[in-house]
Amino acid sequence: ERDRLGFRSTTEYGSAGNWQQIASQFGTLRNLSYAVDVDYRSENGYFPNTDSRQLSVYGKGKAQFTPADTGFLMVNYNDYESGDTRQYYNPADPRVGVSPGFRSQEVQEPNVFLGWHHEWSPSQHTLLLAGHLNGTLNYSDTNAIIPVLSRPTPASAETALLTRVFDVNYGRELNAWTAELQHLAQVRAHTLVAGLRYQTGELDTAGSQILHNGRSQFPGPDVFPAVRQSTSTDLQRLSTYLYDTWRIVPALRLTAGVSYDRLDYPQNVDFLPLDPGE
Repeated sequence: ERDRLGFRSTTEYGSAGNWQQIASQFGTLRNLSYAVDVDYRSENGYFPNTDSRQLSVYGKGKAQFTPADTGFLMVNYNDYESGDTRQYYNPADPRVGVSPGFRSQEVQEPNVFLGWHHEWSPSQHTLLLAGHLNGTLNYSDTNAIIPVLSRPTPASAETALLTRVFDVNYGRELNAWTAELQHLAQVRAHTLVAGLRYQTGELDTAGSQILHNGRSQFPGPDVFPAVRQSTSTDLQRLSTYLYDTWRIVPALRLTAGVSYDRLDYPQNVDFLPLDPGE
């Protein structure tokens, strides 16, 4: 393929004030091909505090180092900020609908992946993929309606389901590494795929959940004490697999395989109260 450079841009605008801009610059220079993509979108939403904004930037490149060796690089950055865009049966209902005090932001800055492909022969290929992921998630809600169970006395068996309003703040940062080695072999009518994947990461999480002090609520803070937590936890995953696809006839294939997967992760770091146990 001859050397070339290219550029593409698309803009969309809607009558509701929503718009999207996509731009790509790409090229091929000798043994190197690359592409840089930018995607920005802004939506106002159909109810108060349902707006969202997203910026995504992707950079991808592939280089042919030898006739049998190819390298790959991908870097992506993502920034997403929004109000309460969760799905509700009746978004306009102030009791069970859109929360006016919810804001969130998720940033990936950046994720990096490196790949390598070696061709031993037309029927034997080895691939290696390694990467680093970094992401932060933060959200706050000054009007979080949370269901709670209430008893007239501690010894009472009678319970009632109530809802109370809390101030909630949450933040999490993920740093993770991943690596996968895979081999593909074509042996007559059989295609074999064998692989090994290892992933490890750290999660730093902090949050608070406090009964809203701007409202007269019963029971009060003595029954629902403030929750403030921070924790640091680890993630680990080990996977291995082997698959065989047998081409019985040109129009019929049979695939069989075996896999092993071990995952160690915290019990709960997504919602308060946090439980870092595995």
